[in-house]
Amino acid sequence: MKIAFYSPFWPVTRAQNGIVTYVDIMTRALQAAGHECVVITPRMLDEGAADDKTLYVMDPAPKSGVRSLWPRLSAGVFGAGRLIGRSLAARLERALERASTAAPVDIIDIEESFGMARFIKGAPTAVRLHGPHFLGHVGDRSEEDRRRIASEGRAIQSAGGVTSPSPGLLAATKDYYREVAPLNAAIGNPVEFPPDDQCWRRENCDPNLILFVGRFDLRKGADVMLEAFSRLAKTHKSLRLVMAGKDSGIPLDSGETLAYEAYVKRLFSDDIRERVRFLGPVSPAKVNELRRQALVYVSSSRFECCAYAVTETLAMGCPAVASSTFGPPEYLKVGEEILVFDIGDADGLAAQLEMLLGDPRRAEELGAAGRYGARAAFAPEKIVTDMVSFYGDVIARKASAS
Repeated sequence: MKIAFYSPFWPVTRAQNGIVTYVDIMTRALQAAGHECVVITPRMLDEGAADDKTLYVMDPAPKSGVRSLWPRLSAGVFGAGRLIGRSLAARLERALERASTAAPVDIIDIEESFGMARFIKGAPTAVRLHGPHFLGHVGDRSEEDRRRIASEGRAIQSAGGVTSPSPGLLAATKDYYREVAPLNAAIGNPVEFPPDDQCWRRENCDPNLILFVGRFDLRKGADVMLEAFSRLAKTHKSLRLVMAGKDSGIPLDSGETLAYEAYVKRLFSDDIRERVRFLGPVSPAKVNELRRQALVYVSSSRFECCAYAVTETLAMGCPAVASSTFGPPEYLKVGEEILVFDIGDADGLAAQLEMLLGDPRRAEELGAAGRYGARAAFAPEKIVTDMVSFYGDVIARKASAS
């Protein structure tokens, strides 16, 4: 089988993005299973990687001329989202033609964003729900948001098939749009498992260190993490928090959006600020180093599909506490393999962390069980087996329809 994957950026070594990580792991696992894969991307972050013979970089978006006239005019009627979707799809089709020169592409695995999948002709599409806008958008919806949501819905309904990394996300998508492609399935995101000597160890961690990795914003719940830490810090005088991720700022009721330094200065005491270390963006290697150092990793997101930050933590055997978003809490045994709290509930997060702070051996058991459970749910070999079966069904359905 020859599978094409659309990736918004490339290569994975330069892009901290869940879709790119998914594409990277899937292509390597599929190739190991004997399948042929190509990656199609509109944006290269490292020109040296363009020498890869399985990589096809899309043509630049047209900026002027007759070919760009109709899309630009239609944007005024149908919205910029439709322009983006049509433009991406047209450029992607040209890259697909190049990728099919030696042998045709059997299927393309593509995100739902902007509904671009519905404009692709030729190879059947397997739309992957990486974060549909009707759920992923935070804040008030503009008219452009509503147009994008509608366009994504049409792509989800007309696709050859739809996969979701989360059963709950698939159910929510069906409920919202009332109809999705007849072929649909929940199949988790694959994650790689490091060798034992690179995993978390209780004897090597700092029992007074909590780790949070994610953007400093509302969607990732950075405010919830800080609030929970401030409550725990009152009784745990040696407790510290490390936060790593892009500083996108958090909006206040006043209408202001405050970056990290201004936010903690406005809302927290000097004692709390001195015990929190904000690193900004860090490399994946540094994140793994921090996971090994911390007693526990926290994900306090308000929305996730199947967060790699959490599954990678589980794969390392690091104890994990996560909000009740889509993803790992649906696949693992809550209370045994992962601890979970309600979205936005700082008290609930503090209570879960309190259990581990008072019992490091309990943290050790949680980490070991989490690694075992994650391997059963997210091992690349399992995901590839499930996806190849699904791809085959999509291809067969299109062939019979033709």
